[in-house]
Amino acid sequence: MPAPAGGKYDVVGIIDVTSIKEVTPTPAPSPTPPSEPSSTRYREDGTCPLGYVDYGVPLQCVTPEYMEYCKTNPCPICLAENTMIDTPSGAVQVQQLQRGAMVWTVNGLGERIPGIVLEMKRTLVPSTHQIVHLILGDGRELLVSPGHPTVDGRTISNLVSGDVYDGASVVSTQRVIYGEKATYDILPSGDTGFYWADGILIGSTLR
Repeated sequence: MPAPAGGKYDVVGIIDVTSIKEVTPTPAPSPTPPSEPSSTRYREDGTCPLGYVDYGVPLQCVTPEYMEYCKTNPCPICLAENTMIDTPSGAVQVQQLQRGAMVWTVNGLGERIPGIVLEMKRTLVPSTHQIVHLILGDGRELLVSPGHPTVDGRTISNLVSGDVYDGASVVSTQRVIYGEKATYDILPSGDTGFYWADGILIGSTLR
């Protein structure tokens, strides 16, 4: 290419292409969930208390920070690993169940009937995730996330000592650090989506 009239090209420098290094972009850090709040129930007029926003069933009302986190991340509201689920062939660990497996559920008349697992979900949780150690007066116990639905329209976090749940008094609902990598839930077929976890009848987050 000829130089422009009356001028010369300035030599800026020569690039040694062998010295160019490929730069791998640093991945964005994974979002950190805010401190897990206690979910609270709707007020009698169907609205949330001051400082909470409507998450919907099953969590009902949560803090705005937790709502934002849940828009792009799965929120752990399920069962602890190794929870035993009642099935017609005996109790089975929740993480072993797959779609099509048979479990016991409840129909609209409150009768215990066999159902089919329509969906099975595994949700990763942070190391700080807390679960509720629910203890009933008849000796039944369950480790479950606070936001998991009960069968009477509440969440586990709404249960307090002295309440009656699944035919027994609530002795304790202490929160403990979970320590495992994931929680689990299933959705049985039928009218309700209810099933027995460690002998306690609960709802499903997948309904």
